[in-house]
Amino acid sequence: MSSNGYKIKVNGEVENKEAQELFFKLGYIWNTGLGPKHLDSKFLYAKNGILTKGFDSDNFDDAENKEITLEELRNLVTGNENGLISGADALRALADGKEVEYEVVVDRVWNVVSLMSVNLILNDNFRFRLKPRTITLNGIEIPAPFEPKLGEKYWIIEASDKNSYSYVSSFENDEQDKSLTKLGVWRTEEEIKQVVAALRSVFTCN
Repeated sequence: MSSNGYKIKVNGEVENKEAQELFFKLGYIWNTGLGPKHLDSKFLYAKNGILTKGFDSDNFDDAENKEITLEELRNLVTGNENGLISGADALRALADGKEVEYEVVVDRVWNVVSLMSVNLILNDNFRFRLKPRTITLNGIEIPAPFEPKLGEKYWIIEASDKNSYSYVSSFENDEQDKSLTKLGVWRTEEEIKQVVAALRSVFTCN
């Protein structure tokens, strides 16, 4: 996400509400808490985890926040749910010794970050993610599970669901979570699909 935060113009209450709910998914809240508010405002600002409203176009133009459209905000949320990280987060991860991958969107191929310059990493021409860790299940390589933090979203194996997996919107670290996570949890739907496919191949009788 942008270190300067975001600003967005909204056209009416419907767009305003959608934009707020998308920002909530990215971790922003009003200083009075969650829930759509100030639906009559024309501008929204998101920075340092806090949402604020605005009515003055001059203030909007002068704000250093990165301007974003509603469609771009939708894509940002989708990317966040799919395990994508910003260029700045990619740099921090590299400094911590983690492996990072980048994707040239038109190629749809992930490559390990090696000698890319800092400017290339920060110029928004690529998408980034932490290189997925893997484990082997009966000779099949699958994404490794992870340990969610409080409030973090995750995917789990769910035998009663038609897809054999389901989505949990927030890790609360309570007894219910302990029951749900005992078989492992995964960050994205793409990962859990690979896990389920591998399990089916192991246990399906020919």
